[in-house]
Amino acid sequence: MTRVLQFGQHQLHIFSDLAALSIGTAEYVNSLVQTTSPFYISLSGGSTPKRLYECLVEMTVSSTLLNQWHVFWGDERYVAHDHVQSNYKMACDAWLNKVPIPAQQIHPIPTHCDDIADCVAQYQQLLTHLPTQDGYPCFDLVLLGIGDDGHTASLFPDTSILQNYQDSVASVYVDKLAAWRVSLTYPILNHAKKVLVLVSGEGKAEILQHVISGTQKGYPIQSIDNPNGMLWFVDEAAARLIESCGS
Repeated sequence: MTRVLQFGQHQLHIFSDLAALSIGTAEYVNSLVQTTSPFYISLSGGSTPKRLYECLVEMTVSSTLLNQWHVFWGDERYVAHDHVQSNYKMACDAWLNKVPIPAQQIHPIPTHCDDIADCVAQYQQLLTHLPTQDGYPCFDLVLLGIGDDGHTASLFPDTSILQNYQDSVASVYVDKLAAWRVSLTYPILNHAKKVLVLVSGEGKAEILQHVISGTQKGYPIQSIDNPNGMLWFVDEAAARLIESCGS
């Protein structure tokens, strides 16, 4: 049975384990597609979203609503689309290659450019397919994860992208990873209709507690200020340090 806790703008849906979390999230996403046409979604990388995508296969392969899906990504490593670290490749292998969503409605972040700025510009152009709010592209749903350092998408601590409130998408060099990435920025996250963060495992319990309770500040994910609030779909292991404060 799922528990729901409310902490200010954060609404936590707590599932028994990763399997239940993955199935429950897939059912939630599928329910949104039933009532939203077209449906614009931004995907996340990571092991927890991968389990979600695997659960979505059965729900989408025979769906009559395939034409409603318009799939984008929240961030991407500056590697080829067939690279083992590519978020696009992961989602394709786990889900998109197994379902007949129209190919022209799947929009990976370009990574083939010699200059990453050209990839950013091309993705910015792809985002013009979305409806807008206050001049920014508006997703129906943005899926996110969270790192041990509080980063989400490729919004890492102590990087220049955290101060970019003009563009919808930008490149960022992450020193500790010695790598370039392309990522959505705060303005587009703040204009999404729904932001859903997936968290699983005991290893995420401490960062989840810090972010939700606000006992420690400065994590990049805490700078998301979406007027619709934030949904957190988590398993019991990740939620083990969270205490109910009522709804």
